[in-house]
Amino acid sequence: MDLALVEPWLPRIDLIADVKAETTHQTVRQYYSRSFSLTSLKTDAAIDKLWWWCLAEARWKGGVWLLIVQKDAEESIKARHTIPNFISIAHHNGITGRDDWKDVTGAFIVGRIAPPPKTVETISGSISGQRVEPLNGWYLKRNVRIGNVTVDADAHPDAFAERVRHAICEDQVVQGTGRPRAVNRTADNPVELVILGNLPLDIDVDQALEWYPPSKDEELWANYGVWAESAGDAAKILGVSRGAVKMSRDREVGNIPYIGPYIENVTNLCLATYQLRGPGRRKQHVVWDTRTISNVERFLTAGLGELASLDIEQTKSFEIKSMPPLNRLFAAPVPVGYRLGSAYLFQISGFELKGQIAVPARFVRAFYPATNYPAAMASAP
Repeated sequence: MDLALVEPWLPRIDLIADVKAETTHQTVRQYYSRSFSLTSLKTDAAIDKLWWWCLAEARWKGGVWLLIVQKDAEESIKARHTIPNFISIAHHNGITGRDDWKDVTGAFIVGRIAPPPKTVETISGSISGQRVEPLNGWYLKRNVRIGNVTVDADAHPDAFAERVRHAICEDQVVQGTGRPRAVNRTADNPVELVILGNLPLDIDVDQALEWYPPSKDEELWANYGVWAESAGDAAKILGVSRGAVKMSRDREVGNIPYIGPYIENVTNLCLATYQLRGPGRRKQHVVWDTRTISNVERFLTAGLGELASLDIEQTKSFEIKSMPPLNRLFAAPVPVGYRLGSAYLFQISGFELKGQIAVPARFVRAFYPATNYPAAMASAP
């Protein structure tokens, strides 16, 4: 609470201690490149893309997730989509003090409440008893830091009005970050916060990233809980052309949902190799979410046709060092003895191992234990 906002009524109030709780077992990713304002989420297409992106993330991370959005966006998502039982949806201004989500695996916090300047000026004058010089239009912009990047953020030039705006806007988002109760987490039940918006918050941000709409693979993953190695098979299930899937894959770099989950030993993910019946058919990989697809053979047969074979993997194929997800065109430092994997699932392009060199490539997801790939397979910028 900002004491300056209550001092006009409680002039003798005093701050006894300013305590900031430790959140050692919380990680924070913030996607700063969009505001995710209510206006930007007015169309069905915008709502669908936001939902697919969040659902895809929740699938490959596993566990139970919380999604906090504006109230209108919440209503639109619920009207347009079936909400799986591993995601709860709530809205800003409707979460304060609630303890319902103290055990979630992670939380998506999207956008914020953005009161217009006139509203803030009226509230400010009512509290302070002082007139606020009204703005002609929207707020001014100020440069602020989110992680390691600089962004423009709203600010009112009147100091007291800015405190009011901050309490309504940033402080409400901070309420959302507290719902998973990170202060009570341990190494056995860590929590991840995924913040979508360009709002600077008084929390430590581990990664500041650009946001991109979901790819065709992410749409497939979100809607059906499946990823198919074959572009043609993926297109048939999704109901689009093979060219659309292939084009989407060709322009993707990183943050693809189907590599991370299996590698990181998420229990709800399974892998299989299948082959459709007919001449010229070759074996393909498929990954699926068992919470959505209980019988993968039935699913593939209904969506693609009769199978010649289906081999479900009983054990994980690789021992992979877990790491925070890499975003498109973003590469974290590579630990000594590891290289970055890339390309399609289990078709890993090699990198020449020279100290800390790392070259981001297609479908970057995790650090792979270093192996002796021939120099001819090495990639370089």
